[in-house]
Amino acid sequence: MTERQFERAVEHLLALHAKADARADRAEARMDRMEKQLQATAKLVRAGIRFVTKVARNQKQTDQKVNRMIRALYQSGRNGR
Repeated sequence: MTERQFERAVEHLLALHAKADARADRAEARMDRMEKQLQATAKLVRAGIRFVTKVARNQKQTDQKVNRMIRALYQSGRNGR
């Protein structure tokens, strides 16, 4: 191998390394974006769970109030009049 061939081989290897570094940087940037998206999704899911839990609790309280009102109507014997 001549000196020029060796230099070209080294230059080629350095270019390949630079391309690999650039790909790695882009992959890391994509992973960072995906991580942020996953964190945002997790926040939305937690907020959704809190909302559904609150709605269920409120529905239970409403059901209890309606049931008490129905019992009161039946106990009065007047059918609400």
